[in-house]
Amino acid sequence: MQIDNKIGGIWWHADKGLEVQDLNMPNIAVSVCKATPATPATPCVTSLDMSIVYMAMIAATTVFIGTYEATRAMVVRRAIREQRTEQMVNDEAEMSELVMTWQMAAVYVGGASGGLLLLYFFMDSLIGILTILITLGSVVVMYLLVENWVATCRGGASNQILKLVLGALCIAFGLLYYFTREDNYSWALQDILCPMLCIYIIRTFTVPNLKVSCILLSALICYDIFWVYLSPYLIELLSPNSGGESTETSGLRMLHESTDPNDSVMVAVAESTQGGTVLPISLILPAGQGAQRLLGLGDIIVPGINVALFRRIDKTNGLTATTGYFVPCLCGYVLALFCAYGVVGMWCQDQPALLYIVPLSQWTIMAMAWCRGHLGKIWVNGPQAQLSAAPQAPAPLDDVPRESTATGV
Repeated sequence: MQIDNKIGGIWWHADKGLEVQDLNMPNIAVSVCKATPATPATPCVTSLDMSIVYMAMIAATTVFIGTYEATRAMVVRRAIREQRTEQMVNDEAEMSELVMTWQMAAVYVGGASGGLLLLYFFMDSLIGILTILITLGSVVVMYLLVENWVATCRGGASNQILKLVLGALCIAFGLLYYFTREDNYSWALQDILCPMLCIYIIRTFTVPNLKVSCILLSALICYDIFWVYLSPYLIELLSPNSGGESTETSGLRMLHESTDPNDSVMVAVAESTQGGTVLPISLILPAGQGAQRLLGLGDIIVPGINVALFRRIDKTNGLTATTGYFVPCLCGYVLALFCAYGVVGMWCQDQPALLYIVPLSQWTIMAMAWCRGHLGKIWVNGPQAQLSAAPQAPAPLDDVPRESTATGV
C-alpha cells in the first residue's frame, strides 16, 4: 500500500486484474485498486543467455535421435519385407509405425484446439490425472527405447534379468520425478523424461511424403499463431464486461490484450501450475531474473517428424550431408529456435515457435528441392522417390508420376 500526500490518494497495487473504484469524500480523493484473483505471471526473460543454447541443444538432440530411430525402423521394416525370420518378425512388432494421411493431418488441428481449450478451462481438475498419465506413458516409452538401445549395443536381444533391471530403473526414475515434481530441481528430471516421449513419437508417427508433411505443418502454424496472438481477444470477447466498463472502453481493452501473447491460451496452459506442479508437456530450463524458458513438446515432435522425413529421403537415395536435405533441415530448426528466443528476449512477448520453425526448416528446404529438381518427386513419393545427386531442371508438381511403391494419401 502506498500513500501519496500530494494527491491524497491511497493505492493498493497488484500485477494483474486491477479493478478501480473512485470514492468521493470531503477534502480528499480516495482511489482503491482491488486485485482480482490471478495466477502470478512468470517473470519475463529480457536477457539472451546460455539457457537459449542449452534449450536448442536439448531440442536438436531429441530431434536427431528421433530421426535416427525413425530411419532405423524404416531399414528394419525394409529388411523384413525381403527376408522374414522369427527375429525379424519380433523386430517388426517393435518398429511398428503409424503413417499419417493428409486427412489425419488436417483433422489434427481441430482435435488439438479442442484439447487446448479443455485444458484452459478445466486445468485445475485435469492437471493431477494428466500428470500421472503423461508420466506413466513417458516411463513406458523410456523402457522401450533404453531396452532397445541396450540390446543393440549387446548385439542381440536382452536377457530377462537385464530387462527386469532396466524396467525397475525406469519405474524408479518416474517415481522420483512424480514425487519431487514440486522441488526446484524437478525441471532436470522433466527434461530427461519428456524427450523420451518425443523420440518415441517421432519414431512411431511418419508422413509418407512431403505433401502430408506440408499440410500438417502449415495447419499447425495457423493453429499456433491463432492460439498465441488472437486467443486473448477471443477469450475476452466471450467474457462478460466487468467493473461497469462501457462498450467502447471494453473494446479498446480487448484490442490491446489481443496483441499481448503473454495473455494467450497457449501460454496459460503451458505455465499452468497447481501446488507447484507443472504439467509435463514442455521442456523447462531456469534462466536469469528468476524466470524459466519453456519449449512445448509439440514444437519438438511435429518438426521432428518433418526432419525424419528428409532423413529417410537421404537414406533411401544415398544422399550426403552436402547433397541431401536432413542437415539443412536440422540446421534450420536450430536457427528457428534461436530466432524465436531472440524475439522473446527483445520484446518480452511469448512467441509461437512454429512461426519460425516451419519457414526455416521446411519451406526453405522445399525451395532447395525445387532448385535441384527434386520437389515434385518427394512431394508425391517421399522416401520412395528416386533422386539423383546432380541438380535437375525444376518440374511442376502435377507433372510428376507417382511411384508404384509409394504410399497413397
